[in-house]
Amino acid sequence: MKAWSLACAVVILSALANSQAQAQVDEGDLRLSFDLSLISFRMDRVKADSAAGDYVGKENELGLGTGMSAFGSGGIGIAYAASRHVLPGLYLSYQRVKLSSEVEVDDDSNDGPETTFSQLEIRPNVELTFVTNASFVPYGVVGFSYLRRDRSTDPGNETDHYGVGPVLGLGAHAFAARNVSFDFSLTFRALFIDNDARQDALENLGLDDIKQREYALMFNFGASLWL
Repeated sequence: MKAWSLACAVVILSALANSQAQAQVDEGDLRLSFDLSLISFRMDRVKADSAAGDYVGKENELGLGTGMSAFGSGGIGIAYAASRHVLPGLYLSYQRVKLSSEVEVDDDSNDGPETTFSQLEIRPNVELTFVTNASFVPYGVVGFSYLRRDRSTDPGNETDHYGVGPVLGLGAHAFAARNVSFDFSLTFRALFIDNDARQDALENLGLDDIKQREYALMFNFGASLWL
């Protein structure tokens, strides 16, 4: 019985070792991925000229976990290995959150306004792998992000704005088997924001030459299936 158990253990360990030994990125691989943001930091920045001098407004946000507050909390991706070191791909992220309220006075309750937040990000990118024939594959990413955020409050108050800009990142694929990896990434995103509602509000305050920017740093964890 002991010999049988030992033989099974040797076979299992050999299979795992062989699976990891074969883990590598090959030309022609198709990678399907899913990830979630564990930690994110976002800074919203406005620069403008005013009669009193330069105006700078900042809004900082720290997101922990996978909630909407992370502003880019996770998504799905697809990439194709054009070579063992170059994987062009596309990353998509979408979140939608509804907030409702209720007011109660003398046991009479009334529904308050309902607010819906939604965000869509489309990110074409290129992944550059540094090592391709190991169970641990570090990589860099360069890409371009298009992001749209919408906010609507019942009844009928809707606003939206857009952002475009570059994306840079570093990460690693830790292969558990030839076709499965766990992924870690640190991504920096810089957006040039087009927000007409905020632009009008700031102009009404007497500001001009207004520049709206957003910077985000995100640490993500996910998994990939390699086909």
